[in-house]
Amino acid sequence: ESLSMDSENNDARLLLYLIDWLSDKKEGKAYRDDLLALDWRSSAEFQGYLVRVLEGMIDEDSALDGWYTLSEKSWLNYVSGLMRSKQKDWTGAEKLLRQAILSAGTYAWEFFLARSSLENVQKHRRAVMKTKKLLAQYNANVEAFEKKVQTSLEEKKGLEEKISPLRMKLLADQTSVKDKVQALEEIRGLLPENRQLLVGLAYYSAADEAWPNALEYIRTFLKGGGRQYSDRMGLGLLEAGILHYQGQEVEALASLEE
Repeated sequence: ESLSMDSENNDARLLLYLIDWLSDKKEGKAYRDDLLALDWRSSAEFQGYLVRVLEGMIDEDSALDGWYTLSEKSWLNYVSGLMRSKQKDWTGAEKLLRQAILSAGTYAWEFFLARSSLENVQKHRRAVMKTKKLLAQYNANVEAFEKKVQTSLEEKKGLEEKISPLRMKLLADQTSVKDKVQALEEIRGLLPENRQLLVGLAYYSAADEAWPNALEYIRTFLKGGGRQYSDRMGLGLLEAGILHYQGQEVEALASLEE
């Protein structure tokens, strides 16, 4: 229904593909093909990346390092956990799904999807426990994890309260470029894992002609993990442009060759 109203709704397309993938149905081939066509040029390239992971086109280690935000980290752990589940590697699946839950935002789709899959995995793990002692130990471990999740959710709510006014500051037209850099740095201090923040910091610093800062943000971003996508390519070009502007032609060419 969502797709009939909005043919560009790739979130809905991904969920339909997942339903078919989980049940080994072939009917989802159309969704699969549409999603696989989403490359770095598309604003929905991440959905295409997730399908490539599920189709075995990207190895697990690369997939788990292919994120830029915590939401993406959650999704990649979730789909990797699904693949482990299909292989009946329940221990490996549980580890990945737990990480997916801890990385997900409060009330995010990926949180609920990962939690549902984790409950299924836990049933399989309990089914092979041969003694009451092992089962009791496992249940205690599950209970400890649930407490960790609740603590994590509370911390995220607190972070959101701190980040919300900073986000509003970024969106305000009257906020100067310098103040936007400062706001992003404050957000980065609260969310140090969020690699995507470096993109905004690099562009705003370049707009403010703070060339050394812009280059530092760019290089930190490019040296970090993550998949190849438009922002990564764009920052590579920005680095070369800044070096060219500063008269460092050799360095500019070298950066384009990396």
